[in-house]
Amino acid sequence: NTEQFKDLKGRAEALGGIFDVDRKLAEIADEEEQTLDPKFWDEPKKAELHLKKIKDKKIWTDAYGLITNAIGDLEVLIEFQEIGEASSEEIHAHYLQLMQLVEDLEFKNMLQS
Repeated sequence: NTEQFKDLKGRAEALGGIFDVDRKLAEIADEEEQTLDPKFWDEPKKAELHLKKIKDKKIWTDAYGLITNAIGDLEVLIEFQEIGEASSEEIHAHYLQLMQLVEDLEFKNMLQS
């Protein structure tokens, strides 16, 4: 069970590298700051394309964020199990949810390539 979690966590971390999540987050912050410019909507078509570009990046970073949160939650559950506060069934259910999130993002990445 621990090995399966480590493997899944490794796959998730690899996705973060593939997507260069930190760079994407910095780009999103910069691009969102540009939308605060009072002249941003002077060219509506250009503004819409800019917002779509932000939205497209957020799809990936939000999905990766869900995975990292799920990993953290699972790690906490494992600690709780060690002190008798969580059951194997809870951990297994959370592991399956995490696996689905990782597989969905891997599949989406594969379709985009």
